[in-house]
Amino acid sequence: MFGEPLGRMRDHTDLPVYVPELGCTGLTVDGRDPGAKSRWLRDAFAYFDASEVSLVAYVEVDRATDWQVFGGSGGENTVTIGGTRHRTYPGTRAGIRAFRGL
Repeated sequence: MFGEPLGRMRDHTDLPVYVPELGCTGLTVDGRDPGAKSRWLRDAFAYFDASEVSLVAYVEVDRATDWQVFGGSGGENTVTIGGTRHRTYPGTRAGIRAFRGL
């Protein structure tokens, strides 16, 4: 999905590239799969890192499906902040840690 547009942008500029909106749901045709969402998140950050994307903005909403990566209705792990437990996806943490962009 991003390969051709990123290639065209690289052909025309040396400026940093920013992906302004990215999102993923944990729902599949077989039902909720937090592991698949976690893998997609990890792979997406690795792809953008290898493609020298400087900044990625994730859509953090919990509407028709679980788009959130922090505090949504799905997630495989939890983190407690200020006494409140939030569901999280380990692929987010792994992807962000490996991402060398901004």
